Amino acid sequence: MQELTARQVKITDSFWSPRLSVNAEKAIFHQWAQLEATHCIDNFRIAAGEKDGFREGWVFADSDAYKWLDAASRIYALHTDPQLASLMDSVIALLGHAQLPDGYLFTYNQIHFPGQH
Repeated sequence: MQELTARQVKITDSFWSPRLSVNAEKAIFHQWAQLEATHCIDNFRIAAGEKDGFREGWVFADSDAYKWLDAASRIYALHTDPQLASLMDSVIALLGHAQLPDGYLFTYNQIHFPGQH
């Protein structure tokens, strides 16, 4: 038995297919808007030195950005969309800017306790 890749599987049934389309065309962009509205992405901008301000949200809010990027990547693998690609590229670049030289990335500690990780 050999494992199939995501690109080898086509879901075309009347139940899942419309839901996957909604995820690719609307939900992933709504989720991005929520990351912006809750300042999750701004926390990375602050940690990267791209923006001034105070960190907002739960201590574990960074994980929401990582989960969004995972979902966006899975969607993009099957539904290429230039707008989604651009958002993913911008988030990946932002994470790279916010990450410390030793690889550490946790906006709560980086903003509230700089140099103490």
